[in-house]
Amino acid sequence: MSLKSKILQKLLTDATHIFSATELSENTVSRNAVWKAVRALQEKGYPILNIAGKGYTFGGAVDFPLAEDIEKLTNGKFSPAVVWQTASTNTDLRRLAEEGAPHGTTLIACRQNGGRGRMGRSFFSEAGGLYLSLLLRPQTTAERGGDITGVAAVAVAEAIEAVTGKRAYIKWVNDIFCGGKKVCGILTDAAVSLEGGLLSYAVLGIGLNVYSPKDGFPQEIRDIAGALYPHGDTKAGLINRLAAEVLCRFDSLYQKPDEALDGYKRRCFLIGQQVTAVRGNEEQPVRVLDVAEDYSLLVEDQKGEKKLLNSGEVRVRPEEVPV
Repeated sequence: MSLKSKILQKLLTDATHIFSATELSENTVSRNAVWKAVRALQEKGYPILNIAGKGYTFGGAVDFPLAEDIEKLTNGKFSPAVVWQTASTNTDLRRLAEEGAPHGTTLIACRQNGGRGRMGRSFFSEAGGLYLSLLLRPQTTAERGGDITGVAAVAVAEAIEAVTGKRAYIKWVNDIFCGGKKVCGILTDAAVSLEGGLLSYAVLGIGLNVYSPKDGFPQEIRDIAGALYPHGDTKAGLINRLAAEVLCRFDSLYQKPDEALDGYKRRCFLIGQQVTAVRGNEEQPVRVLDVAEDYSLLVEDQKGEKKLLNSGEVRVRPEEVPV
């Protein structure tokens, strides 16, 4: 483990304690080496404070992902690279995929300044969330690429329930709701081989709001966006546990398509509801009947005609969102 990683872990054991350079070095390196490592972490954006004559501290409760802890929690199955900030983990991982990165490569950021959602929307990605991208090289056709997003939605919902005890629901196709608010969005980018129509790779991106921003969410998303916990209600290591659960549960569920689909249907609160189907500029009221095997939405229009929605999105009245 690098000195920087050791320092981060030490500081997180008690985020309000001021650690001396000697405590952080554990008598294995010089005070100057500790200073250089702390300075490098500060330059990356980690909120470490220098207290003159005393040492270093976060100065309060904080929680963010640590690669070594996530690797340990997944029993070594996943070895993520963790960065403090990037524009988009999906964009970064797509570049690595084109360079030949292997299946299972995982990138996590503490914050993004260019996070992306579906249909070209931006995704608010301040510190206090889990922003994770996973590279997949599945031997499947492009038509079944939507399964990745559906399975991921179940994995995230299960992870939230297992780690926090909170009930999580799915809004087709890629949103996770908790406490009546959207807490997670999922975006899958894919590249298709021209020979055979198979996926060359897929990059699964997950953005989960673990803690609310200090100043709240931006006005334009305040009515819909939420987080698992309010700002300040920090639980040490929570983001690491959520990351590990999401990765392991996705890895398991992707091998069990029937179990994943059943889990999706149980949590999809749209089934049986009247919603508005939106495709481009076209809007149509429909009733949701079921979720198909490829995670398309089976709906019935006002004429009684049944059809599958495999693109676009749906709108639902706020009062219909479970809390």
